[in-house]
Amino acid sequence: MAVVAMTACSESSSSGGGATQPCADASCANLPQNPNDPFDNSQASNASKCDLATQKLPASSLAWQPTFGGGCEVSQQIALDELQMFDTLLIAAGYEKKELTQGSYRYTLETPNVETATSINDTLEFTYIQGTFAGFFRSATSAIDKVTMKKILVKQACPSLIPEIVFEKDVCVSVDYNGEIAPESFLALKDAASILSDLKNYGWMCDIQNGMLYTCSVNHNGNQYSLQYIYQTDTVYGPDGSAPLSVTHITHFNFQVSI
Repeated sequence: MAVVAMTACSESSSSGGGATQPCADASCANLPQNPNDPFDNSQASNASKCDLATQKLPASSLAWQPTFGGGCEVSQQIALDELQMFDTLLIAAGYEKKELTQGSYRYTLETPNVETATSINDTLEFTYIQGTFAGFFRSATSAIDKVTMKKILVKQACPSLIPEIVFEKDVCVSVDYNGEIAPESFLALKDAASILSDLKNYGWMCDIQNGMLYTCSVNHNGNQYSLQYIYQTDTVYGPDGSAPLSVTHITHFNFQVSI
């Protein structure tokens, strides 16, 4: 059976500086009219008969049906344009996407609650083969310990608070066993002032000690995050004793959340 790859569903507006608009095709008529808000259903007709999907998934023409145990399922034909817009809105809502096999996908969203020490785990899995969308959606709440809570919060916040452009390095790659991000020393490809300026643009308040130790903090989605690093300049000599070179590194990097 042929598997249809997902492709973009948008068209450039003829005005407004090339802004992207939701596709005007009839297949997208049931989708949110505001592409910046995945759950803007003010002008959308959600065909779902399953409250869970209606509340937690972007509006679409998918006629979700409730299943035993509280989940939702559906199997129906939908246009490729609508599928791509649905994918775009899921990503915008914070879902992480993983391709299981060709034409088969899983989307997951973890929503931690610090006050109750729990996490709501939403999972959508579906296949899309020859225009047929067949999938299920479920949501489960589980108790989590403090370290796991920190790991979730740090992993979710890092790309927004310390995007790759700041240090010209993706520092958000891995979270350690303490629920912190603490990469090994790495080269500083930008000067100290540029890095500090970028951090301030993302909301960080920073103090500098001894001209090299940076201690920063920011409140994000109601949680307090801290960042600490040293901007260090080393003198390196060539093997033949040639003139020394100055090399800058970021060391003692640590990003964490206080809960």
